[in-house]
Amino acid sequence: MRLIIQLTLVYCICAAASATVHESYDEIYQRVGQYLKNSQQAGRSNLLTLENSNTIGLGYDPLHGSPVCYTGACQMSGFRQPVFKLNYIQIPEGSCTSKLIPEHVSLHCITSTEIQAGTEVIDTLYRLMKTTTNGLEIGVG
Repeated sequence: MRLIIQLTLVYCICAAASATVHESYDEIYQRVGQYLKNSQQAGRSNLLTLENSNTIGLGYDPLHGSPVCYTGACQMSGFRQPVFKLNYIQIPEGSCTSKLIPEHVSLHCITSTEIQAGTEVIDTLYRLMKTTTNGLEIGVG
């Protein structure tokens, strides 16, 4: 919606000053599209910010992306123009990272879980019988 409004505004300005502007509508559309693409990439290229926090504050366009997909590129294709301008100046206190996060965003680290798994070689009929009679052993550590 914002892009359509911007394009309409650019077109109206160019139409009003058509004596001095010699660009076609397609050239203006391409230039505005290139500007928007570059400005989005510039905002996402800061290496000091927390990973995967670049979608906070972006609007989602369901026509270009699907939230039910399993690749990062597929999920990111739906995020478009920023709805909010975020300032990455806040360092989380007592957190698991020292990277910058947006203002007014809180970060809570979730501890990882530890899974211990073992394997067993079954090469004889006796071991197969012993394994199946013992069943699964589940322990809480």
